[in-house]
Amino acid sequence: VGDKAHRPLVPQLKALIEAEERFGVHFDPVWNKSNREHQIVGTEPAETRREADEAVAALGYKDRYFVDADHINLTNVDRFIEASDFFTIDVADYIGKTGTMEERFLPAIKEAGRIYRHIAECKGAGNFVTEVSMDEVDEAQTPEELRYILKELAAENIPLQTIAPKFTGRFNKGVDYRGDLALFEKEFEQDLLVIAEAVKAYGLPANLKLSIHSGSDKFSIYPIMGDMLRKHHLTVSTAESCTGGNIAHVITQVAGSSDYFLGAVVSYANEVKENVLGVSSHDIAVNGVVSEPVVRQMVEGACRVIGTDCAVSTSGIAGPGGAVPGKPVGTVWMAAKCNDRVVAQCCHLPGDRNRVINRATTEALKMLYKLLRELD
Repeated sequence: VGDKAHRPLVPQLKALIEAEERFGVHFDPVWNKSNREHQIVGTEPAETRREADEAVAALGYKDRYFVDADHINLTNVDRFIEASDFFTIDVADYIGKTGTMEERFLPAIKEAGRIYRHIAECKGAGNFVTEVSMDEVDEAQTPEELRYILKELAAENIPLQTIAPKFTGRFNKGVDYRGDLALFEKEFEQDLLVIAEAVKAYGLPANLKLSIHSGSDKFSIYPIMGDMLRKHHLTVSTAESCTGGNIAHVITQVAGSSDYFLGAVVSYANEVKENVLGVSSHDIAVNGVVSEPVVRQMVEGACRVIGTDCAVSTSGIAGPGGAVPGKPVGTVWMAAKCNDRVVAQCCHLPGDRNRVINRATTEALKMLYKLLRELD
């Protein structure tokens, strides 16, 4: 979230909260301001931190948020150390224009390692999010180059959570994307596949994300992102209890979702879980309806009854009532299935009823997305 002009952050956070409630997509706000931007408007990183903390307090926001030291290097990172907990390490200046892949990229990767270790010495490893940015160069990295970059970043023991490669075209401030959309689409898909491969091959964090430094007004690329994330989907269904059909609602907000979404079972009552989805009444009695055995049987039942390859299921306590010993409000069990693979997890989600439902929706879809990425 940009703080370029030193404006109040409350409206920005309020907009994100409203978007989450409306669309069921969770956001982790990251307020970012680069060293150059601080110099232009005469501010300090501590002011961005104070504004972020004040906005969060004013709206009673309970989820996590970050203040980003945007596009930093060893010459300016120290002014951000105390105020920031998200660091975008910019090493584009260290990328060579000619030579072998190693000659071009290894100096930049080594510099990223030096910057990361300096931050870790000051703040402690695990106390901040690390992004590496290589987007401010002339040419987009190829899939082979991105694979090499990720491999060497892993060798530097950087717990990379976000990578920002260069894409074709220009992401100009305040206007739409300028460039070849078809080529951007191809690059975006290739980078997603490389990241999925690198996570498994090089031991990088499972939540490694692809960062596109696009701003909030590059409208034409968003449908392409949706198209690429849909491209590898099989047929999908949902079996929902505490989310009450919200996951199905979110899926069908995407134009063209009829290509892969077949239907949903909102099994709010135990009788529906048992009679429609085939959940064992014995397992409900022994483990409770909010339990791993139940959501695993729900997701299997959805695939069987609706005839899909994939599904997600949820059973939880959205509140404000319903808590039982060991299972407070916000406890949600969920499962995801893709072909023969089924995974389940329990989440403890903060917030009121709507926020629990929306967060559960997001977490369940993230589980399914991880299974789909494994197919590549």
